[in-house]
Amino acid sequence: MEEEKVVVAKRTGQVLYKGTILKADHWLGGHQKSPVPFRLSGAPNFRTVPALPVSGVAQPSLFGIRAVLNRVFGRPNRIEQVVWCNLREEPVIYINARPFVLREFDHPFSNLTAYKGMSLSNLEDMEERLKADILAEASRYQGNLLIHDELDDECACPMWEAISSESVMTPREVFFTLQNEGYRVSYWRIPMNAEHFASHEAIDTFVDMVKSIDDQTHFVFNCQMGKIRKSRARARRGRSTMCTVMASLMYMWCRLVNKPLAYRAEDDTEHEAKLEEDILTSGEKKARPDEKQFWFKWELVMVFDRKMNDMLSSSLKVTELHFDEGLNPALRETLRTILNNGNMVIE
Repeated sequence: MEEEKVVVAKRTGQVLYKGTILKADHWLGGHQKSPVPFRLSGAPNFRTVPALPVSGVAQPSLFGIRAVLNRVFGRPNRIEQVVWCNLREEPVIYINARPFVLREFDHPFSNLTAYKGMSLSNLEDMEERLKADILAEASRYQGNLLIHDELDDECACPMWEAISSESVMTPREVFFTLQNEGYRVSYWRIPMNAEHFASHEAIDTFVDMVKSIDDQTHFVFNCQMGKIRKSRARARRGRSTMCTVMASLMYMWCRLVNKPLAYRAEDDTEHEAKLEEDILTSGEKKARPDEKQFWFKWELVMVFDRKMNDMLSSSLKVTELHFDEGLNPALRETLRTILNNGNMVIE
């Protein structure tokens, strides 16, 4: 419509600028086509790993987040808190409880590439500025905002949405609202690119987040679609699936071996000798006895059998890893391998 073109052409915001639109993040084809045990309204492709406190989901609406939290806290095993991790690497804004994203007017179904590699602080600052742009634009149209809804696979349909300052929220503000409602949920944001390997910084933050995993904590990971991404070359694991696999492996380590993910070796001369012999001869700086040392052994059960819908698999990999403060390159590369190789699918 002509009005649509005029409004989009007149946009002057720092983030919502000329030629960009706000497209609803949910669309009709967003659900995984393969069968799932149940569906939660507003939370596309929600799935939980059998017998483990780990779930994945696409970007949910505010009502969808509540539905996920109510289901998790209602499980038979007592859950004391939920750790929610948003893996999106692009600005997301909630308008009247629904998630929206920026798209180009001429390419409404293509993700913008300008946000790849953006730091968390810059990303959340951009979401704050996007919120300010939205409220400023709505004030020029008597409290109305032009948004685009994807009603079918070929049309991003323009429509006017009545908004207020209370109905526009960043993702972090959404979780502040839920915390104020009494939900025991903490919010993390680890931007990960859907097309490339996870960065070292993202892996470091991920491990810091899940290393204290226990039976009373349930992890929920959300990305854009929460399902396998298809390409001409191959099927790619969604970011929430990747991190669901990662958290499941870490949880199995804690439960089966009954040790934390990392711990300090105090006055362990035998370990010092083994550390130098097995690890530090591979080009890394030799550790001094007074340096803080951490180590753990991974027992990784990999490849999830889709037919059995079970975590047990036909592939077993055992890796011995050592690291000092932080994550050493060997650990990073192993985690990156877990994230990016193999058909690791959780229904």
